[in-house]
Amino acid sequence: FVQIDENDVDNGSNDNCSLLLSISDSSWSCTDLGTDTILLVGSDAYQSDTALSVVTILDTTAPVLTCQTDTTLYSTSDTSGVMFSWSLNGQYDNCGIDSSWSSVSSGSWFPVGTYTIYTFAKDNAGNSDSCFFILEVLDTIAPSFTSCLSDTLLYTDSVSCSVPLNWPQQIATDNSDSISYSATDSSGTYFSIGANTVKLFATDPSGN
Repeated sequence: FVQIDENDVDNGSNDNCSLLLSISDSSWSCTDLGTDTILLVGSDAYQSDTALSVVTILDTTAPVLTCQTDTTLYSTSDTSGVMFSWSLNGQYDNCGIDSSWSSVSSGSWFPVGTYTIYTFAKDNAGNSDSCFFILEVLDTIAPSFTSCLSDTLLYTDSVSCSVPLNWPQQIATDNSDSISYSATDSSGTYFSIGANTVKLFATDPSGN
């Protein structure tokens, strides 16, 4: 909504006596955007005169968007990501929002990682605004071995003080379906007399 008075369009009207000015239109709304030709009327006690003035009504006020706060989500034991839906915390425009869209659709699937999600809005006059929030999807679930080697007793022979041990790759499961393996000793290592502890490790891409 915008409003003017006769002084906004008068460019020096005068009269030898007292002059009263008026205009034919003085207020417009968002539905009146564009140009409007109005009549400026000047009158004294005995006579009057008129002049035309073109008023241009513009909307230069951008929409105002408020995105949701930054969000952290956690994947579950049987997935490597999450499905996430969101909505704006607020949106306003003095003449109404014509269209809005986001860089990623609400309800999308997000694998483990960090995402910057933007939302944009435009009004009928082409004014626009945007906001964003950070979505972080974390995996805090460690891999789990389905089995592990049993304690093993070995004997050296008559010519050696050590003995090798071979074992198959031990398998772990993880929600990420991507596991790297390591061990303090590799299969086929020769172990000297005494108690030897072999540690096996399974690590997922998140470092669990």
